[in-house]
Amino acid sequence: MEQSLSTVSDIVNAIKTTLEFEYADLLLEGEVSNLSLSSAGHYYFSLSDSKASLSCALFKMDALRNPFIRKIKNGDKVIIRGPISVYSKRGTFQVIVKKITPHGKGDLKAQFEILKEKLSREGIFDITRKLAVPKMPKKIAVITALRGAALQDFLNVLKRRCLWYDILIVPSIVQGDQCPSSIISALNKIEKLKDIEVVVITRGGGSMEDLWGFNDEKLIRKAYDYEIPIISAIGHQVDYSLLDYVADMRCETPSTAAEFLSQEQTKLNQRMKISLQKLSLLFHNFKSNLQKRLDRVNPVRLSGVLQSRIMSNLRKLEIFNLSKRESLLKIKDNRRYIDELIENLKESTERQIQKNSQQLQIFEKSLYNLNPKQVLLRGYTYVSYDDNILDSSKKFKNVPSGSKLHLVFHDGKNLITKE
Repeated sequence: MEQSLSTVSDIVNAIKTTLEFEYADLLLEGEVSNLSLSSAGHYYFSLSDSKASLSCALFKMDALRNPFIRKIKNGDKVIIRGPISVYSKRGTFQVIVKKITPHGKGDLKAQFEILKEKLSREGIFDITRKLAVPKMPKKIAVITALRGAALQDFLNVLKRRCLWYDILIVPSIVQGDQCPSSIISALNKIEKLKDIEVVVITRGGGSMEDLWGFNDEKLIRKAYDYEIPIISAIGHQVDYSLLDYVADMRCETPSTAAEFLSQEQTKLNQRMKISLQKLSLLFHNFKSNLQKRLDRVNPVRLSGVLQSRIMSNLRKLEIFNLSKRESLLKIKDNRRYIDELIENLKESTERQIQKNSQQLQIFEKSLYNLNPKQVLLRGYTYVSYDDNILDSSKKFKNVPSGSKLHLVFHDGKNLITKE
């Protein structure tokens, strides 16, 4: 197929359109070289790294807004921001610098954006690779300063909302130059354990300088490759670090992280309270119905009913005024028979009442004994390992040394280590 003929300007203009649209706002770091100042007040220089260089131009009006340019010399490392511009007449391109700052702690925000952009292009912050955080984890590891307020806030929420919780606290430096390596070391320690289901990395709020350790590239890559879900609870609501982006879940505060991890236990606690109320109501109704049945067969009440019926029949006989009514109707015999019936009914009713009372006491005692806390309240306790009760010395011997055991009392449990 015959290729169409294009002009130089067509190609250059096509490249110009593509480059200027695609790279309209660059954020770059590099070393300044070939720095020069024109008579018109424009600055020209090259921005280089170990493998390539870019031509840059800082025009007079932008230079006035960036007075730092007057202090720059060849060899300085800087951070620049601006669009790509193609000069059609020469077929060259350069960066039109709109902002220039020194590289280093002077512009942490610019460094943050550069590293964020770099890691984002690699897919480090991709949502699809994030791990699911368990809603009711059995064991939680917390990486934070041992005496920090963040740890106390986290634990206080768990104490208030949880039925039980098993926490492993791994102390770490959470500020300064040693912060990233300290957290990585803590993650390595946790990685060797088998029962940790989620890791919470937390500390209180602070300035960008205070939180800068959580933007360390090595730490971010470690979190990206980590096989246990990570919750980042760094600072306050407005504080963001790169660890927040790579973590499997970001919580605004340490308390928010604790609330999320305890929400299922809170729901379970509420359901247990509702079930207990229903059970109590059912038992109350059962007891009330049984009492009503006992009242209906009460001998005193039955005796009164019989006496009332006898008197009614006697009054009817008197109205008819029949002679020898007692002999004709055998009233005396009937009275004797009725008296016997009353006595028999009393005895039978009393026996039934006694039987029902004994059965009711048995029910009450059974319900009382079924409560496991009654055993613990008498001073007993039990030891469990991996949610299994160690009810024999053989099971205890089979537990590996160094394992974490739970010593359960009536008011809580303590974590101990088998020697």
